[in-house]
Amino acid sequence: GKSFTAVHSLAEAKPYIVMIATEVANRVAADTAEHGRTPRTMTLHFRSSGMSTAAVPLLPDGVTRSAYRGAPRGSESRSKSCNIPRPSTPEALTRAMVALLRSVGAAAFPCSHISMSANNFTDVPREGG
Repeated sequence: GKSFTAVHSLAEAKPYIVMIATEVANRVAADTAEHGRTPRTMTLHFRSSGMSTAAVPLLPDGVTRSAYRGAPRGSESRSKSCNIPRPSTPEALTRAMVALLRSVGAAAFPCSHISMSANNFTDVPREGG
């Protein structure tokens, strides 16, 4: 995972997401080769510390929350899961992470930590077997 100075939009978070997706894709490929298994799900973990989101709309890429006011709240760690894309390329994992973060909406920002885990491993069928 990556911890960083809080970012306020998906556009600002994207470089970290790409780095994490690349690392996880490489680990999944190595694990599959070494152990003959592949993950079925992935979980995005993130820490946000921002405003109450009761009336804050989902912000498009590049739009910061500075224009919105809300009740302050403390730092909150959350996670969201989905089926892992196949093949689990860096690009596919990036798209999946972005979709998960978008599904949370404005509540994800400001964000100061993002990580991803691969879960629920299953054996890969052996060739010829």
